[in-house]
Amino acid sequence: MHVDVVDPPATPADEFISLQQIARALKCNAATVMRMVARGDLPAPLPLGLRRKRWLRSQLNAWWATVLGGQDGSPFPIAPPEPGDFD
Repeated sequence: MHVDVVDPPATPADEFISLQQIARALKCNAATVMRMVARGDLPAPLPLGLRRKRWLRSQLNAWWATVLGGQDGSPFPIAPPEPGDFD
């Protein structure tokens, strides 16, 4: 099986965000985040390998501004990774 792998972000402001970080920010579980992706309510993550996927911070900021009403320019509220986070 072939997977197109995404290059690292060009700028530090465009860091990779994990599923667990998004779930914590939205106060839901990982399965709910993936259901949102399947429904088209949240952008799809980018493949970084066969089993690793991440979102770009800029992608989430744009989604936050258009869909959830963050028109005031506030970025998507990402929490830093926690020790128990997994891929």
